[in-house]
Amino acid sequence: MEKTHWYNKDVESVLDELDTPPEGLSSEEAEERIQEYGYNELVETEKISPLRMFLEQFTDPMVIILLIAIVISLIVAIAPGSHEEGGIIDAIMISIIVIFNSIFGFVQEYRSEQALEALKDMAAPKAMVLRDGLWIEIDSRDVVPGDIISLDPGDIVPADARVTNAVGLTVDEAILTGESVPVRKVSEPLDLENPAVADISNSVFQGTTIAAGKGRAVVTATGMNTRFGEIAELVQVSEKDMTPLQHDLADLGKKLGAIITVLCIIIFAAEVSQGIGNVIEALFAAIALAVSAIPEGLPAVVTITLAIGVQRMVQKNAIVRRLPSVETLGSTTVICSDKTGTITKNEMTVQYLYTNGSRIRVTGVGYNDEGDFYIDDEKIDPTNDLHIRKLLLISQLCSNALLQPDPSGAAKWSIVGDPTEGALLVAAEKGGLEYYETWEKYDEITEISFNSARKRMTAVCKDENGDVAAYSKGAPEIVLSFCTHILEDGEVKPLSDAKREELLTINADFARNALRVLAMAYRPLDENIP
Repeated sequence: MEKTHWYNKDVESVLDELDTPPEGLSSEEAEERIQEYGYNELVETEKISPLRMFLEQFTDPMVIILLIAIVISLIVAIAPGSHEEGGIIDAIMISIIVIFNSIFGFVQEYRSEQALEALKDMAAPKAMVLRDGLWIEIDSRDVVPGDIISLDPGDIVPADARVTNAVGLTVDEAILTGESVPVRKVSEPLDLENPAVADISNSVFQGTTIAAGKGRAVVTATGMNTRFGEIAELVQVSEKDMTPLQHDLADLGKKLGAIITVLCIIIFAAEVSQGIGNVIEALFAAIALAVSAIPEGLPAVVTITLAIGVQRMVQKNAIVRRLPSVETLGSTTVICSDKTGTITKNEMTVQYLYTNGSRIRVTGVGYNDEGDFYIDDEKIDPTNDLHIRKLLLISQLCSNALLQPDPSGAAKWSIVGDPTEGALLVAAEKGGLEYYETWEKYDEITEISFNSARKRMTAVCKDENGDVAAYSKGAPEIVLSFCTHILEDGEVKPLSDAKREELLTINADFARNALRVLAMAYRPLDENIP
């Protein structure tokens, strides 16, 4: 499909150009578009067959020299008049080395070539689309340009699409941009020229995840025409340049071959000119010297050494496509890389709390419940502290994220939604407040979503006793500006100007240590709210 700057156009223009009616495409029209644009799936290009991949292991100059050595050893061993009884043994040993080296290199490269399969696993299996005026769930491969799709928290976006309606819609685009902070989406056109993916705030992209809110979008690109498809194509067609180690070994092989050839000619000529034996014996002596001069163990030593490096990197979840790349990485002096979601795991962890005049250090990392709470290096029980319990309760109630068991088994939980909110939910679990037990006691009445103007989120909830309260979290300076009281020493006290300044100083201190800081607040409400 021809590239169009959909982000510059308003919703009506996008729908008109895609010929999408308000009730969505008909089943017949969708089938025609599949025939025109193809299925919404990643397509393998330039795939190397396993046989070709295996045979390419024998194209290395050093391996070629060893193959020549095998042939020469066999010729010397079976030739009439030869006294080289060990020629066959030499040929067998060298063959074992060559085969081992080739098999190991093939297995490593074959595993790494499964990158496209990993990308396919990230695609959405299902999609909710508007067809024939009805919302139906279909396989994502059947989504076509012009389909209207529904977007809800936890959904994986099935294709690139222009947002037509958004209510508090935020999308986790770390898979494309490396940024862990979800991006807020809007439906208004953008006045931008050649923007980066992270700047296109009125579009959603295949493979990204809906973090919060809800919305609708009209599909503008599918399959290999999506941004995700572009990545898949680049992964498959990447050029295989020789590494410094391969250049050095190739150069060594050529020089070694030339030197051995020259020495053999010199020795053969010397023996013949001196009359040492007959011509055949002189030839066999020169050939024997050539075979003995070949370092048949070098390829195996290099392969094993690089393999050890690869295995160490695998333990750190780093995949190396080709063994010689390990040496290249080892000689690297400067690495320029995006950090968030690339070097890091796109996960966040609560490290400190501040309440009732104390800094509480929280241990543990990731989405696991292992971790303890400390005040001045003294371990405490958070369930016995009213202020910590209240802080963690607000973090649970004022959230759109969900905790669920991690299907991969890498951690206890996985997070659906904003990573920051996920970190708060995990901290509450460490503090003894179980997510599902909390929501058995509370019902959410309404919510005021976070936006760039308010810089805070508010959830109004009713507990099992019928008491209603508003719970807020957001930028400390904003939340504090609306607060009139503080929970301190087990009592609700007026918030003085001095105390307010003290809290802002604590906030600045946390921020200087590269910590993302959020303030929590609550307010009891009248039961008869509308």
